[in-house]
Amino acid sequence: MDIFNVIIGTAGHIDHGKSSIVRKLTGINPDRLKEEKERGLTIDLGFAPLALPNGKKVGIIDVPGHEKFIKNMVAGATGIDYVVLVIAADDGVMPQTQEHLEIMELLGIKKGLVAISKVDLVDEELLMLVEEDIREFLQDSFLQEAPICKISATSGSGWDEFCEILFREVQNLTPRSLEGIFRMPIQRVFTSHGHGTVATGIPMAGSVAIGDEVEILPQGILTKVKKIHAYGQDIKTANAGHSTALNLKDVNYQQIKRGNVVSVPGYLKSVPFIEGKFWYSKNHKRHLQHMTPIRFHCGTAEIMGHVSVLGQASLAPGEQGFIQVRLEENVVVAPGDPFILRLSSPMITIGGGVVIDAGHKKLKPFRAQISALQNKSSSIQSDIALVEMRFKEGRICRADEIRKKCLLEEVSFQKIIEELRDKEVIVAVSANPQRYIHGEILAERCTEILDVIRQYLKKNKFKLYMSILDLRNLSKTDSVELDFCLQKMPEVKVEKNKISLKSHQVKLKPAEEEYVNNVEDKFASALFSPPSKKDVLESSQLKNREALVEFLVEKNVLVPITHEIYFHISAIEKAENFIRETIAQNGELISADFRDQIKTSRKFAIPLLDYFDKVGLTVRKDNSRVLKK
Repeated sequence: MDIFNVIIGTAGHIDHGKSSIVRKLTGINPDRLKEEKERGLTIDLGFAPLALPNGKKVGIIDVPGHEKFIKNMVAGATGIDYVVLVIAADDGVMPQTQEHLEIMELLGIKKGLVAISKVDLVDEELLMLVEEDIREFLQDSFLQEAPICKISATSGSGWDEFCEILFREVQNLTPRSLEGIFRMPIQRVFTSHGHGTVATGIPMAGSVAIGDEVEILPQGILTKVKKIHAYGQDIKTANAGHSTALNLKDVNYQQIKRGNVVSVPGYLKSVPFIEGKFWYSKNHKRHLQHMTPIRFHCGTAEIMGHVSVLGQASLAPGEQGFIQVRLEENVVVAPGDPFILRLSSPMITIGGGVVIDAGHKKLKPFRAQISALQNKSSSIQSDIALVEMRFKEGRICRADEIRKKCLLEEVSFQKIIEELRDKEVIVAVSANPQRYIHGEILAERCTEILDVIRQYLKKNKFKLYMSILDLRNLSKTDSVELDFCLQKMPEVKVEKNKISLKSHQVKLKPAEEEYVNNVEDKFASALFSPPSKKDVLESSQLKNREALVEFLVEKNVLVPITHEIYFHISAIEKAENFIRETIAQNGELISADFRDQIKTSRKFAIPLLDYFDKVGLTVRKDNSRVLKK
């Protein structure tokens, strides 16, 4: 029998007949614990398969109705696609009826029906009053237009109509998507004789097959799937949206507990801080204050922590806003996961929301960037929006890292990448590894880098260039990003390890221009016996005379050999030509001969020869030089 990837769940107050309905539908008693059977109430989650008229199977979760076991109810409710809200005719709407409905709404459940149970215990007049109360109670909820069925699991009254409506509605549901990477919050762990450790739950996304490697988080335990069981039968693949039991290889069941997550390795991480969009229940009289102690419920996890209200002092009843949940233990979640918050004491539900991000960094309540949180909140509505957001969070991003952050498998991710590239939302930086930068980030970075260059040249008014190293440091850009951005900047010119603007010119005042010309003439006329830098600087009273000398260096008019010795470029060119010709004729250049031929002293000849060694023209060999090969 095929499995239809949909989960039905019950909800309602204690002793309103939820388990009886499941038992009559499936022939299975969902109360599996000895204490449950002895006390006649559901304590933990119960699971049962249900055969639909179309020949497919779905799963039913029976959740506990007692207020003491709400945490178990939430653990089961996170996997529900369709809810049967059970209200006893002899009791009507009760406290847990209200809390269960609120939790279902907060978890984002959209479909369901209402079953008025135990109708055989009341007369027609009272039944009409109860139905009126229920319709009023359901106003403005996701069940306000839902079918209401009046039934008795004992006498069978109304049962056929109830089944007809339930089956029709469930068969018309859209099954869970199988896209995304496999992850399953663990609801129950036990050991089976002859098989070993078994973890059960409802996969939230993706699929897993026998033999696949999986990771148990937050422990980081790597294992393999030996067998898969669902709805009374062995299967080869488990998919999102149906109750699943995974037989895990070489894992001690005592290492695992409810709230852990089974997932594809390398994607999910456990974190202590959760950012979320939160709806504060209208049923509370007090404002939600910063750092209120809470119980955080997400998936099957329940963790103590505190809630930090972001961007405002508090939340009023019925108000929605952004929060950060600071947990006492790490949790494994993903963007878009629904969560519930309950007070630590008294244990009452105060609201719920969706995870928009998670990490290891505390957000400052009044400095939180609400616009950024709003963008994150919008992005979790679709995979393509989420991928784009992740690219906007960084600069140059590796595609494989973005894919893992978005919990997407390779094929669907590459389709998104192609679409974003075609729309020029992202720009390819390299093919191996595959790296991209968001178009808006690229434009911003180019503008910022251009501004750094302009400011540098404005501040250093006699500079023709700035060094690439200075630009990297001042713009806080790594070499890969800087090189790529410079390719996209037609305003700049790059020469080896320096950069400038194509439009940039150094404008000299008359006195400055006169000094520059005089300095150049002195070095050009002296040739191989140049004046010292100190003498040149002392020949003028201009404040900027040292910067003007460096201006000549940048223009490649003067070439610094040491801190004090500079040569005119014509001297460097003549010396190089002489060296090449001499070595070509004699096979080497004697240092003393070089000094004599250029008619200078050892003071200048040796530093000049060392310069040519340094730039790679020659190599020293005892007291002579040869050309470097």
